[in-house]
Amino acid sequence: MCAYNLASSYHLIFFSPSEVSVKTNTKDNSLTIDAEHKSDDAKYEFHRYYVLPQGVKAD
Repeated sequence: MCAYNLASSYHLIFFSPSEVSVKTNTKDNSLTIDAEHKSDDAKYEFHRYYVLPQGVKAD
């Protein structure tokens, strides 16, 4: 049995909660965080992709 703790913190002040997406993928055992904000005068994007350690279930 493996024990893992993953903690991560991001300062996403330009994004509302509805503009942030956190998804797991069981096919490649990954975690993806995406955010996108568009307004008349600006566009902000944030993307992070992590492959989870072997033994961690992405569900």
